Amino acid sequence: MKPPAKIRVGPYIFTVTLADILDPASGQLHSYGITRNAEETITLHKGQSAGNMRDTLLHELLHAACHASGAPADENAIRPLSGTLISILRDNPRLVEFLTEP
Repeated sequence: MKPPAKIRVGPYIFTVTLADILDPASGQLHSYGITRNAEETITLHKGQSAGNMRDTLLHELLHAACHASGAPADENAIRPLSGTLISILRDNPRLVEFLTEP
């Protein structure tokens, strides 16, 4: 399953694309995901597994949420949160329903 093409984060609408994210000098994998707040884009490395891509997308969305809220986007804080949040959401489908009710 492909990620959504557009995701609203606060007042911003981020475009999500899949691409090879390679280091130009070495040609090796540079990153699994990149968020560019000024361009409102999230790029995900297309060669990763579906589970890793979900984790990467949530990780990048946390960066976007920090930007939208003005909170610091500390990589050391964001990295461990994404996997934990994926688990919380996956293990508690009623929670997702509750959180997304109007």
